[in-house]
Amino acid sequence: MNFRCFLLIFILAFPYTGLTQISAKGKYFSERKGNVRKAVRYYLRKGLTESQGFSCQYESLFSGLKSYTQKDKLWANQLLSKLYEVDSILFFKLMRIRLEWYLKERLVLTGLDSVQNLIKTTTDQAHYNYMKGLYYSDSYYEKLARHMGYVKAINANTEIVDWKKMNTMRWGSIKILEQIPNSIVPERPFKYENLKDSAIAYYKKAIENSRSEFFYFKEILFYLSKHNEKLLIQQLLNSNLNTYSLKERRWLRKVVRKYFSTINSMKAIE
Repeated sequence: MNFRCFLLIFILAFPYTGLTQISAKGKYFSERKGNVRKAVRYYLRKGLTESQGFSCQYESLFSGLKSYTQKDKLWANQLLSKLYEVDSILFFKLMRIRLEWYLKERLVLTGLDSVQNLIKTTTDQAHYNYMKGLYYSDSYYEKLARHMGYVKAINANTEIVDWKKMNTMRWGSIKILEQIPNSIVPERPFKYENLKDSAIAYYKKAIENSRSEFFYFKEILFYLSKHNEKLLIQQLLNSNLNTYSLKERRWLRKVVRKYFSTINSMKAIE
């Protein structure tokens, strides 16, 4: 093959290779960021006829709503209306309760307790316990947000938490820690600590109910990291690592290095 032929092939092939890599990266970052519209289309296409485990679409639906646009909100409400038709399926009923919570500030404990008659398997129990963990976690953040003034008025008589502003908080920073009331500090436990401990307890129950579901494990790791619970993170890593695949352990290795550098669990994750 002469030089001209080689050069022509290189010129034609390089853009394709570059575009493929860019496309793959774009797809990855889009999935991590969360795309409400794609997630809604995924679940509507599935027909909402059978119970499902967690997926990147589930994560995308809710992570996307944390910084939703008005169009995203319309798509989420479209899914919400469909979810009322499948109230007999636990996974989708819990999804509906959570969507109402995000969009309408309506999550209450009685709503979660009402689904207990639908729990039939340990997987169902895991879904329920995970949602209870979310309830206590968000109750904690709601109290903190109201204490710090991170609220917005929706009418003359009602203020709701400004979750967009809360999501910009740099957890662990001195500025934030100084604003946290004394009642959150472990030396002076009060309602805040009870809420945090309840969230951790239910997240751990979800893991126990469905050890193969990596989603729960990721969620509790990030929750514990916000509260600097290094000992608990260490214990969870030691007791659960053998459950997960090589790919998942690689993910853990990367995350532990980035977020939990003081934790001495790297050898176990290798």
